[in-house]
Amino acid sequence: MPHVFGRYVLLDDDGNYNCGICDRRFYSKLAIYAHCRNTGKHDWCESCERVFVTEDSKLAHLRFSFSHNFCNVCDHDFTSYQNLKQHQSLAHSSYRLTLIVSLQHMKVHEEKNIECPACDKDFCRFSYLLLHIERSRCFPINRIEGLINGYEEGHFDCQPDDLSECSFYCQNCDSKFRRLSGLFQHVEDTKDCSYLLRPTGNGDDLESLRQYILETLAYEVEGY
Repeated sequence: MPHVFGRYVLLDDDGNYNCGICDRRFYSKLAIYAHCRNTGKHDWCESCERVFVTEDSKLAHLRFSFSHNFCNVCDHDFTSYQNLKQHQSLAHSSYRLTLIVSLQHMKVHEEKNIECPACDKDFCRFSYLLLHIERSRCFPINRIEGLINGYEEGHFDCQPDDLSECSFYCQNCDSKFRRLSGLFQHVEDTKDCSYLLRPTGNGDDLESLRQYILETLAYEVEGY
């Protein structure tokens, strides 16, 4: 069934709109639209016309979506990227510098226990390994995309976005990413979305995809 207003509202074969959060059925798009905007049982992004299960999910969407110009310090969504940058430079320049230094310092102390199968370089996060593979010559260009396509057939749905420049999106906050490394870095760094890294036991989660990529790349290197 096609999705309407995000992945929680479905249009069935009879032309009815079903809210998966509230388990309610509506018989017109106008009715489901009014429900999504006004109910207190879930959150709504007016500019994107999307439903979110919780306020935290919507906040993560605002912070990472390409459709918003959101200040993470004061939680304000600006009308343009230029206005956001001007606001940040005037109001939060010292805060941003402190935050960047703090994050860089934390990453220095993270244990590097993820190894590139091709060059033996170590990384503290899987997203860094993916970024390394995407940018280096350790593996053929677009090798990660090829692995994803093969894995999707039986186990996993990366749910590619309609926008050709954005291939992946977060299943919790609908933030879009051009590469898999961006999606993994997002869920690694975003508390409200980090649960997506937990294994479900069905093979349809990000942790299963991570294990598949690591094992397949290691096998390919051993076979070279």
